Amino acid sequence: MARSWRHQWRYQTAVLVVAVGTAALRPIKGYNGCFDKDGALLRQVDKNGRPLPDLFLHVAAGKPVFSQQRNELKNPLSYDTSKYGQYPKYLFHWTTKGKARKIAKSGHILASKKSDGDASLGEGVYMTAIPGWANQEVVRKNNYGGAMWNKFNRWNSANAYVRVDYEPLAERLGMDVKADWQSNFCIRVPRGELYLTRGIGAVACWDMTWDHKNKEWIEHNEYFDWEA
Repeated sequence: MARSWRHQWRYQTAVLVVAVGTAALRPIKGYNGCFDKDGALLRQVDKNGRPLPDLFLHVAAGKPVFSQQRNELKNPLSYDTSKYGQYPKYLFHWTTKGKARKIAKSGHILASKKSDGDASLGEGVYMTAIPGWANQEVVRKNNYGGAMWNKFNRWNSANAYVRVDYEPLAERLGMDVKADWQSNFCIRVPRGELYLTRGIGAVACWDMTWDHKNKEWIEHNEYFDWEA
């Protein structure tokens, strides 16, 4: 990684400083860390704390519930009281394989701008808690919203990702969250770029292969080559 990247990252962590470990992270309203077999969020309450039936009905029907790490949950109705039931372990920036390679080469993700027409939460780098094992339809519906997702009905429009650890990112940078039927995080970044380092657990994956018949990802590796 070039020397300038390290200097930019130091600037990034210094400008929006909240020192790592100085305070507990706040729970995200509307997030409970519960996902169905396709990787879609199963909500328990909305962002205003009002009860929702999604998770309860899913459990009552005898269907399995998974954590973001794809571990089946034994007590999903109380998972929201656990650490990763209050905020995600990881955030994902879903993209195409070509764009993921470019991001890996550059060492940063550019912020979305209002002028681009895809910055509903304002300008910043957009990520989601929808996990790397999620069904492609789930990813596209989350990223593109409502009926609009059909305009992006190509499986390869989101077949690669950059993953970062939520905790060090949230401790260092400000972000706005949309946690209703979607899961979108807008990360406020100085100078319009999120610099990717091992300090935030940055990982890029672009060798994923979608099994259309079984509707799942064939096993893949995760690549990272950023310095701390």
